[in-house]
Amino acid sequence: MHSSAGRTTINGPTVTADDASADFFDAAAAGTLMLRWCSSCDGWAAPGTDWCPQCPGQELQWRAAAGTGELVTWAVAHNAPHPAFADDLPIVSAIVEVREGPWLNLRVIGSTSALSVGAAVEIGFAHPDEGASYPVAVLPSDGGAS
Repeated sequence: MHSSAGRTTINGPTVTADDASADFFDAAAAGTLMLRWCSSCDGWAAPGTDWCPQCPGQELQWRAAAGTGELVTWAVAHNAPHPAFADDLPIVSAIVEVREGPWLNLRVIGSTSALSVGAAVEIGFAHPDEGASYPVAVLPSDGGAS
């Protein structure tokens, strides 16, 4: 993983957008987390959802989210689950509850010593050399300048 000019590049398999996810990944490339919003009940849903989990609404729109959340749970992989991860071990994958309510499965960037239930995270974005940009959960630094 490395950062330059406000962009985080991390190793991993290529992520490819399709027609249904293009708006989500286009927004991620621009540094914005998009979620699904229900115009019927003002509820929020995770990306990839075609119906509102809070009402029978099916008129979901993309809306920009705040970009903050907290850790619900996580797993730490010490062996690469894919060859593209080999240089970034350990890999931390977490369930993050974003401020709007949906839970997202995100890769975590930051020190594993900062992992705790309820830990605040900022949503950052990985911009790989190939494939789509995607959101990641960024833990607070251990006190050093970022």
